Parts: sequence; structure tokens; C-alpha cells
Amino acid sequence: MRNYFAEVLLVYKLMEAIGLLFVGWLFGIASPLFVEFVQKPIRRSSIKQSLQIEFRRLRFQLTHSAKLVGAGRGLLTSEIFGNFHRMQKEDRSPLYGESIHEDGDDLLSAKDLDLDSFLRIAINNPRMFMLKKQSVPFLTSNLAQLQLFSPDYQRRSLEVAADLTSINDAIDDVARCLEKTFDTTLNEVNRKSVLTNQESAYRTYFNGVCKVADNIDELLKMKK
Repeated sequence: MRNYFAEVLLVYKLMEAIGLLFVGWLFGIASPLFVEFVQKPIRRSSIKQSLQIEFRRLRFQLTHSAKLVGAGRGLLTSEIFGNFHRMQKEDRSPLYGESIHEDGDDLLSAKDLDLDSFLRIAINNPRMFMLKKQSVPFLTSNLAQLQLFSPDYQRRSLEVAADLTSINDAIDDVARCLEKTFDTTLNEVNRKSVLTNQESAYRTYFNGVCKVADNIDELLKMKK
């Protein structure tokens, strides 16, 4: 009988040891998952805040220039003007846009002008043809972190980056065409071709900004 109880006790201790090993193994697997579960929302929130700042700065700069380009090329409709103006007002908080505007440009961005009033001021603005390339360094350096967000957020963010490349290419095209217009050796046919290409580049720029602005509008509304 004594040997029987000893054997039972031995089996019990053996099973207890196996159970502890199993619990330890299970905890070792679950622990990183639990840490990831806790840390993921924190990382996502931090990255999202930085992306929002970058997106707002980008949108303010692009819509400001596009309003001038659209005014000069007959592309600026009342609807687009209203959307751009709303976006710029949203992006003008001290955190996002206070240091962005310069000199008389602030007049064009800040005042609640209607389209006709804006066109009268913008048409004589010397900065209308001065387009500046923009970048999204934080987004570019954190593309791998987009996996923390929803598929739609990832898609729209990547579209912003891709469309911004097209916008910057259009700026290069505008600059090349503008330089060619000063070439006195161009015949009339070639000059018309250059001007047509220049108008096409301006249109590509304007349409690209519209798409980027709309995507950023949606990104700013998303929770994940």
C-alpha cells in the first residue's frame, strides 16, 4: 500500500511539473502577443498624429498653390474653390499652418473671399507661376508602419505619396516648358506645342492636387 501511494505521489509531482512547463511555454508564446496587443494602439496613435500634421501641412501648401494655378488657367470652379478654402481654414491651427504662409499670400489663404473676389486678386499675384515641390518625409520613412492601419488608410496614404510624385513631375514639366518659351529660335509651330504642353502640365498639377486634397480629407476622418 505504501508503495502504491508513493507511486501516486510521484505521478502527481511529475504531472505538476509537466503542467508548470506547459504553462510556462504557453505564457512565453502569449506574452509577446499580449505586449503587441497593448502597444499596437499606442504606436498607431503616435504615428497617426505625426502623419496628420504632415498631411495638413502638405494640403495647405498644395491647395494654396493650386488655387492660384486654377485661377490663372480657368480651372478653379466655385465648388473646388469652396473645398480648398474649407480645407485651408481647417489646416490653419497653430499646430499645423501658422508658419506656412508668407507676405500677401496670407490674404489669399485667410480671408473669406468669394470666387470672383479671389480671382480679381489672384490674377495679378506674381507667385501664381512659382510652384514649389513638396515632400512627405515622415510618411516615406514609415511606410512599413502603415500595416498598423486599416487597408483603406494604407491605400489612401500610398496614393498620396504616388500622386505627390506626379505633382512634382508636373512642376518639372512646367519649368521646362517655361524655359523653352524664352528660346528665340523656336518657330511658331514649336512655340504653340510648348505652350500646349505647359497648359497640360498645369492641368496635371491642378488635378493631382485635387486628388491628394480629397484623399487627405478622407484620411483625417479615419479612426484607424
